[in-house]
Amino acid sequence: MLLFSSSSLLGTWTERGNPCVGENSSITFGGQATHVLKVHGKRSQFIFMADQWRPNSLADSRYIWLPIRFSKEDGKPFLEYREDWNLHNF
Repeated sequence: MLLFSSSSLLGTWTERGNPCVGENSSITFGGQATHVLKVHGKRSQFIFMADQWRPNSLADSRYIWLPIRFSKEDGKPFLEYREDWNLHNF
């Protein structure tokens, strides 16, 4: 996955690299990005959502939901895989 940013939808887009960090980050943790959900009532909390297909066992396909966090150094969003998390601790 790659992250791009721009100050305008029509403007020049700048590649900012892969926002995923840690094990399996190069393959988006085994999922395909589908949506970013804004957390209702929170100014800067978002949830990354992805499909995790298992073609040999479609009934066992899963979803990945991860909190989007922001770097304190440069404000860049990043995703780190977590088995468990909740809205109160990210």
